Amino acid sequence: MGGIGIKNLEEILETVSVFENDYDYVEIDLGVVRADTGIGLSGTSLTVKDLTGGASVSVKFNAVAKPLVPLAKGEVYALRFGEVYLTNAAQAGATLKLFIGKVS
Repeated sequence: MGGIGIKNLEEILETVSVFENDYDYVEIDLGVVRADTGIGLSGTSLTVKDLTGGASVSVKFNAVAKPLVPLAKGEVYALRFGEVYLTNAAQAGATLKLFIGKVS
């Protein structure tokens, strides 16, 4: 008797939407300059909850070879990522607040 097989089942499950059931909430001090600095975050979505000051802040997901994605308050990125690389000019008193959705 045939079946879909483990490999096919894994491919199907990867395309099925799964609701996030865990999260991290982080506040990052933008007073320190960063260039493609890994910040140790992984998840399935990233929401920019707040970005104070006029700081220019960008991220790359999963690899430093990826293009920079400029961030702005309220933006949501829904993708699976194993690391976030942060780039920002130093701006005293500025902060970046991120909500990181996860599936546990």
